[in-house]
Amino acid sequence: MKLLTGTLLAATLSTAAFATQAEVMVLEEASFEDSNYYLLTSSSWDDAQAKAIELGGNLITINSFEENSFIRDLWLTGGTSSFATDFLWLGLTDRDEEGVFSWVSGETFDYENFRPGEPNNAGSGENYVQMIGSGKWNDIGNDPESRIVFGVVEINFGDSNLSDVPTPLLGIGMLGLLGLAAGRSRKANA
Repeated sequence: MKLLTGTLLAATLSTAAFATQAEVMVLEEASFEDSNYYLLTSSSWDDAQAKAIELGGNLITINSFEENSFIRDLWLTGGTSSFATDFLWLGLTDRDEEGVFSWVSGETFDYENFRPGEPNNAGSGENYVQMIGSGKWNDIGNDPESRIVFGVVEINFGDSNLSDVPTPLLGIGMLGLLGLAAGRSRKANA
């Protein structure tokens, strides 16, 4: 019984250590017109925006139907990416003034694609915007536990040194190595 308890404790500690080491990472990149885009792992809006700034950009600013369609067709459910998901964070928020949306990039808010009835601020703190599977937009809270929402970073070619952006596969490889190390740790303690 003591061995089993030690194994469970080691597995629990390995899992807890992995969870506290989790960070927002780049999964994939793509280019469209004059920007590079980076799909991030799931996180809160604030964490995704912090990672975007670290990479030299912001969460995505969508300025046209074509750009919206490009992102939808790549990273939303049914898209061409193996990382396609149901929800993507946009860099659009009304956290500074309720009902007045602005892009965190500072660009002019002159294109929108809200689904009918949105934004509706239904519930406390729906100050952030996500793109849903249809490509339409929805305001939502910043709670990362309520939905799995992936961030999309946009870096304009002229705005940053793109060589500073980490290679997406390196991040995925590190996750695999961490998982492999946790698995070996559990086997060694068995």
